[in-house]
Amino acid sequence: MVSPILNNIQVTFDTNHLSICLLNAGFTLHGMNEKRYFKICNQIKNHYDHVVLPNIIHTRGRFCAMKIYVDKRRAGPSLHFDHKGKVQVFAFKSVDDIHKHADRLVLVVDQII
Repeated sequence: MVSPILNNIQVTFDTNHLSICLLNAGFTLHGMNEKRYFKICNQIKNHYDHVVLPNIIHTRGRFCAMKIYVDKRRAGPSLHFDHKGKVQVFAFKSVDDIHKHADRLVLVVDQII
């Protein structure tokens, strides 16, 4: 899948030494509502070391998303999760890592609600 993209943007790379990083993805946690979201906000820090909760709840997008950093540094891979159950995943180095952390989030949410 990488080769056709590189051919279309007409940039020459040595594909033998190309490293993949900063993969993004998205998925939905079905059955989420504001009451469940607030319950998760109150308990999520018991399951993750670095969580940034929203300061104010807006009705759209990442403005009201909690940010869960899976490394101990804020610039690392993260999951942004809002009150509608939309999860956006940023800066992962592999698809396997995305699946691992998405599965963990689903388990944590199931435990809380």
